[in-house]
Amino acid sequence: MIIVSVAVAYIVILNNHNREVRIEQQRAQAAQAFMVDLLGSADPYGPTDRDRGRDILVADALDIGLERLRTERYGSDDKLRAALMTSIADVYGNLDRHEAAIQTRLEALALERVLYGDVSEPVMLSLRALARQYRTVGLYAEEHPQQGLARRASGLYQFRRGNTDVARELLEAAVRILKHAGRDHAADYVGAVVTLARVRKDDLLAESLTTLVEAMHLADSVYGADSPTAGLTRTQYATSLTLAGKYAEAERYFEEAIRIYEAKLGRDHGATLIALINLGRLYYATGDFANAEIVHREVFGHYLRKYGPRQGGVAESAAELGNALSAQARYEEAIEYHRQAYESSQAVLGDEQPRIYAPLLMLARAQMRTGALAEAAGNLNHALEKLAEIQPGGELERQAQCLWDESQRISSPADRIASSDHLCPTGDD
Repeated sequence: MIIVSVAVAYIVILNNHNREVRIEQQRAQAAQAFMVDLLGSADPYGPTDRDRGRDILVADALDIGLERLRTERYGSDDKLRAALMTSIADVYGNLDRHEAAIQTRLEALALERVLYGDVSEPVMLSLRALARQYRTVGLYAEEHPQQGLARRASGLYQFRRGNTDVARELLEAAVRILKHAGRDHAADYVGAVVTLARVRKDDLLAESLTTLVEAMHLADSVYGADSPTAGLTRTQYATSLTLAGKYAEAERYFEEAIRIYEAKLGRDHGATLIALINLGRLYYATGDFANAEIVHREVFGHYLRKYGPRQGGVAESAAELGNALSAQARYEEAIEYHRQAYESSQAVLGDEQPRIYAPLLMLARAQMRTGALAEAAGNLNHALEKLAEIQPGGELERQAQCLWDESQRISSPADRIASSDHLCPTGDD
């Protein structure tokens, strides 16, 4: 029965993956057809825009293409439309048509916010490009909202790459500027506050909680208490409450956020899954490992079905699920998910990102506790070699060295049992 279930799940994942591949192929073909049709407008031997004839510049062709993207003919696939608009905006900028570049980028940004969410990578990239465009034409001074947008986008970019100090400085400036930018920039202010709270974590926690409450009230008044933006503020507020040890209050706000997201976006939307992951972490922090397992298992299933194994959410949820199983001394089961977390992280980030070795250390730790010492030693040796190369002297290298030393002291099941209570701290401690 288990084999049949696994086979069915694999077939579902494969079908979903194949469907996504077909959609992307169709989207690429549509983009190619659009560009061929568009550039044909500048062909003196065969203009496709009869009203303007063959005497047409590239910039004119872009104008024609943009108008076509606004029509029903090219407007049925919003992902394709947004991607093409960002490309046209880039070309406008290169041609010194900055006003057109800004207007086109704003249209693309509006689509991307609906498609991917306010804190998604496409939105952040568009915000950074838009801020550069504004800077080029000198439309704002130091405290103009667009400076806030630029700092927010750059801060999130730095945070995602592990440059916490730089990210914090940028985000603090973004919050200061956007706080006074008015209701038109409420979503940007809320996003900056939320990301800054993530960067700060334990540091200045009380200040972060106060700012998050202000952002929550603003989101409720501008967008409504049942809006996804309101859900975003509640998710981060609950996350910060968890760090403060206010677990009951945090759980209530997580449940509010999940209820909002599920009603507006669906149970398997990325925003809902992030809220669920953080709820699972709350359960873990309170020692409720069984409920943590239930939540993380659900999230892992959603991510895997939606994206396949090569995805960051799969890596994160697999790591959390492995931790919940390890906390229940179910190490054999945990090994599968720690290995999945490492392989997914490696597929997404490559071998040169230090953080991909955190799940490898968790895998080695679980292997040590099951007596798979040779496998654990191999993984630890690999982690030590890579971390010494890319992040020497870092916390992960110290953890890897501690686990390696511990593994060398274990030579029998009795040693393994004796050491199980004082294995080196890693991500699940």
